[in-house]
Amino acid sequence: RMAAGVAGLEEALELRDASPRAVEACAAALSGSDTDAWDVAEIFEKLREWLRRDLGLTQKLLSEADLQATIVDSLRRHGDNLEVARLGAGVVAGCCQRSNHNAEIMVAAGVVQELLWLMDRHRSDTLAQDNACVALWRLAERHGGGAEAILLQGGLAQIFRAAEDHGHNPFVQVNVCVAFERLLSRGGAPSDGMLEVANRAVQLHPSNMQIKRGAQRLREALETLAPAGLPGAVLASAGGKAFGRPSAQRSPSSGAGGVGSGGGEKGAAIRRWGQRPWQDGATGDAAGGISSSWQRPSAGWWTPGGGGSGGSGGSGGAAGCMSSDTGAGGAVAA
Repeated sequence: RMAAGVAGLEEALELRDASPRAVEACAAALSGSDTDAWDVAEIFEKLREWLRRDLGLTQKLLSEADLQATIVDSLRRHGDNLEVARLGAGVVAGCCQRSNHNAEIMVAAGVVQELLWLMDRHRSDTLAQDNACVALWRLAERHGGGAEAILLQGGLAQIFRAAEDHGHNPFVQVNVCVAFERLLSRGGAPSDGMLEVANRAVQLHPSNMQIKRGAQRLREALETLAPAGLPGAVLASAGGKAFGRPSAQRSPSSGAGGVGSGGGEKGAAIRRWGQRPWQDGATGDAAGGISSSWQRPSAGWWTPGGGGSGGSGGSGGAAGCMSSDTGAGGAVAA
């Protein structure tokens, strides 16, 4: 059985186009306890290739194989590996492109928290940052609570940090602008510091038309959508609870990534914006705000806002934006 399984996976990875049997072979390998990180990276690379070649068909096959939560679980188990982080973020971006169904399942499985952790773990890698930004803005623009989860789990601070640390990368800059625009329109994000980031991106890359377009869209959103005071949409959706992270022992099919207990509305969603949002050491308010020093718990449910510190993380991109990794699904818009 093992030999047949290996042969099936090797055959699947050689196929140009996705097929039901090939996707099932990938699903079986990702679910296996003996699959190592490099096997996962190879499978993610093939899934991303299929998503680029035929998005609709591949999304359909992934859904039929119930692979969305398995992908998230593979990121959770093997995200320390840089190639898994880079490729896995690209797979998430492709799965959620124009798909509310996939986005909702992945958010429920805890994908936002895993993406934020990957960004923190691989902070210096510009490709991982860019791919994660694309994945997060695609989650933010779909229905299913992606925008709210990004805000509640400290995503804004991580996006600000990516913009600051990777100013040389025009792909990161444009996807940061799109992520902010999506979080404003979908999640009612606080707007502090966003205009400064947009202006800085244009200054760093004055001849890049994609950045100019992304920055202009963000400026327009800031003029029409920027909330005054607290992020009301986030508070309304929080219901007095914080999004949690399932322990590593929970299976991907057990509804992982539900809502955890602990922390009030302020503790879950509000942070002090007096400092630059991307500065390390920024602390939350006394009620339990979110800091920009994000830590992933070793086990159990994570509930930010317990005592003045929470997390940072997250980012996103938008359909039609550019990406430094063409496999992330961020093709240049017309």
